[in-house]
Amino acid sequence: ENTLVADMILADSMMMSAPKDTGYPEQPIWETFDFDNGLKYQLRRVRVDLATGSFLSMKSMTDGIANCEFPVVNPNVVGKDYHYAYIGSSNTVHRNGVVQGLAKVDVKKEKVVEQWRPRQHEFLGEVAFCPRTSGVGEDNGYLVGYLLNGKAKSSELVFFDAKAINSGPISRTKLNYMVNFSLHGTFVPGFTPEMTSEVVSAFQNL
Repeated sequence: ENTLVADMILADSMMMSAPKDTGYPEQPIWETFDFDNGLKYQLRRVRVDLATGSFLSMKSMTDGIANCEFPVVNPNVVGKDYHYAYIGSSNTVHRNGVVQGLAKVDVKKEKVVEQWRPRQHEFLGEVAFCPRTSGVGEDNGYLVGYLLNGKAKSSELVFFDAKAINSGPISRTKLNYMVNFSLHGTFVPGFTPEMTSEVVSAFQNL
């Protein structure tokens, strides 16, 4: 169709540093951030006419979520026509909020079709999509990430069934120490790190 389609997390403007009136770094940003008027990030679909280079349209696919980040798809469909995207989502609908949960977006319908909201003091970081080795379907796989419990100051490694994320984690493994929120990661099929003494020591401390 000679049309470029790109899905991306976008805000109406960008704040690269904390405004001077927030008191940062003396005060944490979350204590002074204006959640009523702050930036809201959305997963948006942009269409561009490749023949003319002209902008055709831009549509939000996450209107039911105030804020989202960390988009991921099944690695088997990266760069191809695909059906589902998974994003970190805030628990809020209108008022801005920190990314805490997980949402599934049907990009064909251009809307959120499932969402998992954790407890108020829990925060899910970026997830990685791990395809199943058997079965069919683009959403035939697992989503894995770290869940921070701010109240207990602890973390869990959690797994979701990509076909039913609104059911919550299907597996939760508590770690021996807290993992920082927003830690990035990826899934590499078939990769097993060489079990050097440093790697063994790191796993023993998890």
